[in-house]
Amino acid sequence: MGQAVSLQRHHQMAICAGQLMLFLDRMDAFIYRVCPFVAAGVVVGSCYWVAVTYGAITVMQ
Repeated sequence: MGQAVSLQRHHQMAICAGQLMLFLDRMDAFIYRVCPFVAAGVVVGSCYWVAVTYGAITVMQ
């Protein structure tokens, strides 16, 4: 009986590990699709910040 409980617990842990791997694979695919847009946003945001800072310094002079 103890071995049956151990096998059942092992099966439950395997199911949890499978669900975790499925979740991680989905997150990896999501990040792979979103990353180029995030990188482009960082570049555009940096250019905007430089332009605003340059404009503010020009006005203050």
